[in-house]
Order: sequence, then structure tokens, then C-alpha cells
Amino acid sequence: MTFHIQPLNGFVVVVSIVVGCIAFYRSQNAHTGMATKGDLGVAVTCAAASVVILSFLFGLGDGSPAESPAPSPAATVGHAPGE
Repeated sequence: MTFHIQPLNGFVVVVSIVVGCIAFYRSQNAHTGMATKGDLGVAVTCAAASVVILSFLFGLGDGSPAESPAPSPAATVGHAPGE
């Protein structure tokens, strides 16, 4: 099965992965305790935040046109036949 991904959506994912990687490596030794390579929680949080911010900024969706609600028929005031 093949999924078509809009180029802008792919760009947002790639940028978010890069932000997460940078946050992971920059968070090295940023906390007390054993020295570790990086903080995975910070990296995931930064990546998720960048996805949300970029999605709101670029207005991402699934690529389908927005559906507007169908207009309701105008109510008419009239008399029933035979009156």
C-alpha cells in the first residue's frame, strides 16, 4: 500500500526530527546524576512541539479541500394545498 505524503508535510516531519536530534545531543549532561548521552524526554517533547507549531503555522492537513457545511434550504411560509 502506498501513501502519498504532501511535500510540506514531509518537510515538517524532517524539520521536527532534526530539532529532536539537536535537542537530544544538546541536553547532554544537562541534568544531575549519571552522565548520559542525552535526554530522550526532552528530545521527544521538542520534536512534538515543533510538529504542532509548524502545523499551525503552515495550516497542514491531509491535502483534501476543506468541506463547507451544506446550506440549509430556506424556510418558506405558505399555505398547504386546499386551504
